[in-house]
Amino acid sequence: MGDRCTVSITIRWVDVPTLACGMGCEPDDVFNVTYAVGGPPHLVNGDIDGMDAAGASELRDLRDAGASFYGRHGQGAEYPAEAFACDGKSLVFVELSDQDIVVRLGRGGKPLVRDIRNARKYREVLAAAKRNLKKG
Repeated sequence: MGDRCTVSITIRWVDVPTLACGMGCEPDDVFNVTYAVGGPPHLVNGDIDGMDAAGASELRDLRDAGASFYGRHGQGAEYPAEAFACDGKSLVFVELSDQDIVVRLGRGGKPLVRDIRNARKYREVLAAAKRNLKKG
């Protein structure tokens, strides 16, 4: 057993079987809790408890299948809490502190350019993922 945490994800119902396959379970057994997203009925917003390595492998499988989704996972012993977004092509992770994106400071107290670029990329991919999910 590896490092496990809860993953919260918003995804199309039609993509849940891909997620279930990576988890080794049936689609009906993926989510511990599901929530209404207040949007189209083809979406699910749910929590998955005990995902190994924050579900990184399963999220890559979803990306490779062309799925759009977004969410977050808690902190593990070997990784920080993160938000993630995928527009069906790019999968981007950003570190979180509470609900805020982390941008580290480098020498002289200046924000690290790579963290700023990654935060911008995340926002772009998140917006594209939400547009894709809204379409159905």
